[in-house]
Amino acid sequence: YDETSRAYPRQFTAAWLLRRAVDSTGGILLYQYTILDGYSLSACAKVSQIMEKYENFIRSGKRLKHSISGWPATDIQVIEYNGRKVLFLMNQSDNARQYRSQKIPAGGVLIDRL
Repeated sequence: YDETSRAYPRQFTAAWLLRRAVDSTGGILLYQYTILDGYSLSACAKVSQIMEKYENFIRSGKRLKHSISGWPATDIQVIEYNGRKVLFLMNQSDNARQYRSQKIPAGGVLIDRL
């Protein structure tokens, strides 16, 4: 990286990071200094808590196709593990989205047991 650059870092959101986590086969590597600002580190903390709680689903679960009206397929992942299913919603848009009675902010995530 360019240590003399004063460009504002490209932030990533919890939705962006969780999408990578549920798609990964062995982990996520974040190595570029320019994306590690306070907002991005907050997203890391949130996704770390989700991964701790649902680690077995993420590591060993079966990915299932699922659709929700008004949501793109890239923002939805259902994972089945030991006969239980969990829905991971990742709002990667720039606007809030509705799921049932909950509003998910831009860049936000929601986990729902099915």
